[in-house]
Amino acid sequence: MGLWQTFREKLAWRLRHRERAELVERVEDLTRGWWLFRLLLGGVLLIVGPAMVLDGIVWGVPVTALALLLTFVGTLRRMVLAVGRPRAAAVLAWMDDASWARDRKGGYDATLAIAERRGLADASAVLDQRLQDVDKLTAGTVLASGLRAFREGRREDGALLLALVTEFDRSVRPPAAHRLATEAAMAEAAADGDLTRILELRDHPRAARSPLISLFVLVARRAAGEEVPDLALRVAAQVAAPLGSAQELLDRATHLPPRPSRTHPDPLVSLAHVSRRPLRSELVALARRLEDHLDAPERAAALEERRAALGARIDPVAAARTEVVRLLAAHLERARNDAEDPANVPACWEEAVRAVVARREERLAALADELASRSRRRWALPLVEEALASLRVEQACEDVVAADPRRRLSAHLRCWGPLVNHTVWLHNDRGQATLANALYRLQLRRAKAAGHPQAIELMEKNVGCGP
Repeated sequence: MGLWQTFREKLAWRLRHRERAELVERVEDLTRGWWLFRLLLGGVLLIVGPAMVLDGIVWGVPVTALALLLTFVGTLRRMVLAVGRPRAAAVLAWMDDASWARDRKGGYDATLAIAERRGLADASAVLDQRLQDVDKLTAGTVLASGLRAFREGRREDGALLLALVTEFDRSVRPPAAHRLATEAAMAEAAADGDLTRILELRDHPRAARSPLISLFVLVARRAAGEEVPDLALRVAAQVAAPLGSAQELLDRATHLPPRPSRTHPDPLVSLAHVSRRPLRSELVALARRLEDHLDAPERAAALEERRAALGARIDPVAAARTEVVRLLAAHLERARNDAEDPANVPACWEEAVRAVVARREERLAALADELASRSRRRWALPLVEEALASLRVEQACEDVVAADPRRRLSAHLRCWGPLVNHTVWLHNDRGQATLANALYRLQLRRAKAAGHPQAIELMEKNVGCGP
């Protein structure tokens, strides 16, 4: 036992301050708790039980059943869930310390949420009660809350909660929760037709890896116009889902047509046919064409002639520019930032960016002030709502930066105080060290991006305290 303990301590020492692969996390899980004892006992009983049955001893039947339970609890959990027994599957998840040793209660909740997602009504009532009575928000419980939010149609809340699972400290976040959260987020993005979101999840600094995640990424790359061979897609599909459950996704990927060009000689026509998730660089190029089009003398003359024919009293060029700015701002709200804006951008683009930033800064201020006021008054909400309140402020800050990266520091300073005070309150007064550590990690990443030395120093200290 002394040698075994020494080995575990040395392994922990080597990995304490570095990112660990999921394989290493799995090895750590297999060396903690009673997994090794359970496996050895199950193996012995798997030999003794059938021998007793062959000798005519009745007790050999329950012994064999116990051996199967101890040895193959993870497989039994999936089988029991497949036949529609969510409560039994949740109990087996609690026992499955090979997958959920770091968060048994979270594994129980996540299994119920997966069952509810599959349409098993028996899971809903139990999950309702557990989420109402939760006294500590862990990675598995956040995963369950995120899956439920998507099921209820609260897609933004669901995305925020699934993303939060990734931020939990590895010592308390089961690899299964990390993997399932990323897979669920990618599945929702694929179902919504937002394949570019899958690439954003892939590029996250703490992204999970799994065969199904690799398949989603290959499909998204094909949708983005990259060369992905059909053979690579089919191999990935077989590895991710040997029984063919990914066939619909695979068929969709292999029959994707080439990405159509949305460029039209008339930039106003192109403006009306912008894709659902346009690239920011495409919008800047379109804005440049629109600016040249609006400034062209022949265009101004045509608009003036049209105004005179209609007897209108408005300035047609100004009205056209106002409408162009409004449409550009609407497209910018959905755009994916693929590159920084060039030094010289068209005036209509600057106006669109200012309009979007003004709306987003107003929302950020309202959310930050509400969070600060509630934290001062110690007005407590259910823990999932507390997490969402903080995450919504974080997302509002990121939205401002996405619209105008030059506002990164000002947006960070606007929400820095309310977020830190709220998280410290959760940590100290409400005993949510695990949740607070995940939120501190988000705040540290934002402080580093903004270049705020005092915030970086404080958040590194808070994250270093551990969960």
